[in-house]
Amino acid sequence: MTTHLAGHFRAARLARGLTLGGLARLAGYRRVRRAAGRIARFERHGVVGEELLARLADALGIDLFTVEELLARDGGGGAAAGAGDAPGHPPV
Repeated sequence: MTTHLAGHFRAARLARGLTLGGLARLAGYRRVRRAAGRIARFERHGVVGEELLARLADALGIDLFTVEELLARDGGGGAAAGAGDAPGHPPV
């Protein structure tokens, strides 16, 4: 089940003609395949860590106000932590 937040980010990515890998590169990730998998998980299930969310918002030009509005519509106050975003996990 996707969320308003995930749907908005997916629509923004597609409107710019970006693949998952292209967005991962634009967001500054070196391990593109791994980051693309996290982006796909976010788009499909709405699961995203704060770091990934911030990088994607910056890369896609989505402002903090919009992110907060979408989070509120989804009934959450913050991003759900994704694998690799917690301490002890290597960065992407």
